[in-house]
Amino acid sequence: MRKLLALLLGILMMFGIAVAEETAQVPASVETTENYMIPRMFMSMFNEILPINVSPIRKQSGDEEADRLIETYSLTEYDADGECFYYGSKDWAFEVTFVFEKAEDVSPDNPCLFWYMILSDNAEENAWRLAMYNLNQMIAYTYRDSMSYDEILHYFQTVTLGDTLKLPDGYTLKTLRPDGADYVVFSMEPANLH
Repeated sequence: MRKLLALLLGILMMFGIAVAEETAQVPASVETTENYMIPRMFMSMFNEILPINVSPIRKQSGDEEADRLIETYSLTEYDADGECFYYGSKDWAFEVTFVFEKAEDVSPDNPCLFWYMILSDNAEENAWRLAMYNLNQMIAYTYRDSMSYDEILHYFQTVTLGDTLKLPDGYTLKTLRPDGADYVVFSMEPANLH
């Protein structure tokens, strides 16, 4: 577990400045797809921001590696089961589960009750980095008028298991590892879920 925490901190600190410079702007098309409680909009936001976060890697490792990362870690896979709808990366190294009240509500175009993003321990370091930076920016963009970007960035730069980030609309972002799991979860839950 210490290895995982060290990895989380290392990933965020190592690229914080470079990504902050590259990601000062969010693509204009995100403005029309900013409700990440709707699965298809979450996927759209995530995939729009991913190339921006890959930019520092493109500069360091070249186009071939950058293009591989975009292809591998864009949310392109999907599935549904019971009250859940899923989007995942090509290898499902990370996935987002959207939970609905009833099975008949499950749709990529309906707002969910809550979602959680799962990052596998087996995912390559860049998958972790990209997923976390994307999530950081999606949350910062969503709350751009009601919460300080620095407060959100601080959460991601210092996150450890068990940390929570309370958001202005009553939602809470939690970071946890279920008992015996080989993955970490970032869970976006409304206040009334508790």
